[in-house]
Amino acid sequence: MLERLRLGSRRAGGGFTLVELVVSVAVMGIVTTSLSSGVTVVLRTMDTTTRRLNETKDEQNLVTWLPVDVAAAPAANVQTNSALPSGCANSSPGLNILLLGWTEAINGTTTTYVANYRAVPNGTGMRLQRFSCSGTSSLGAPLVRNVSNMLPPLPAGWAPGQPPVAVTVNGTIVRFTLTQADGRVLSVDTSQKNPAATLPAVPTTTVPAPTTTTMVAATTTTVAGPATTVAPSTTTSTTVPCVVSSVSASPSSVAAHTKAPNVLQVDVTVTITMSGACQSLQLQYDTGGSMGLLYQNFATTAPFTVTLRGFKTGGTEIWTAGPHTLYVINNTKTVLNTTTLTVS
Repeated sequence: MLERLRLGSRRAGGGFTLVELVVSVAVMGIVTTSLSSGVTVVLRTMDTTTRRLNETKDEQNLVTWLPVDVAAAPAANVQTNSALPSGCANSSPGLNILLLGWTEAINGTTTTYVANYRAVPNGTGMRLQRFSCSGTSSLGAPLVRNVSNMLPPLPAGWAPGQPPVAVTVNGTIVRFTLTQADGRVLSVDTSQKNPAATLPAVPTTTVPAPTTTTMVAATTTTVAGPATTVAPSTTTSTTVPCVVSSVSASPSSVAAHTKAPNVLQVDVTVTITMSGACQSLQLQYDTGGSMGLLYQNFATTAPFTVTLRGFKTGGTEIWTAGPHTLYVINNTKTVLNTTTLTVS
């Protein structure tokens, strides 16, 4: 009896029974299957989740920068010609998608601003980037920001090298459409709010010479004989009107650049000679292209000049061949003098 108890004790501590092993294997199989299914689902959805996150960033970047840029640019300075350079110094990779420009005149200093959206190739795909720069006499190097993530492969229906981006302009509404890698279309509508190529200048301290009047009281002098009355006298000084005696363009004839068709090859300096109480004088001109009438403020100190920027200094104005009349006008749009610039 004692021997059986000892044998039973050894058997109880010696390992698992066959039934226990079978049950353990079955449970492990169920757990392993569940874990494998979960990992498979995560791996399958990871690419989709990453892509959706990238596309959300694209949307955020566009709605952050595009409405502000379009609102600042007048209708004449919205250009979609793919061959145009960025306008910023030494940086025009890829193709132009949307080129926006405007100027702001503050305390007699005019600053030019450019925001350029470009499709820049990268490997087998491309990326949408924003180039922004500013300057007074010339535009500086750009600040480059990635608007979109990489867009490989190109969506179906797009030709090789053709960016999956489109811009349409309808009046003051600019629609920017980006076709993403999975075929989803992102569209952003923005509105132009700047009515002029140059924002209104901040008033300066220069004012017309005041008109003064000095009154002398009448006096009565009593002498031998009848009283004599001296009539009051009046002294008046008048303001000398503004006169623009001459206006000239240097050079007066200029060719368009071969690398950027219809952009002036060199800068053209327009100089005026004036006298009298002149202020707020502008240069008005029509390039003959789609930009319409353009305006620039003359410098408020001598020499009184305006610069029409050429290719080397970031010029973006599209000129047609032939003579162009340049008008000097005042703040009431009265023409004070003219000259002619010939573009070949």
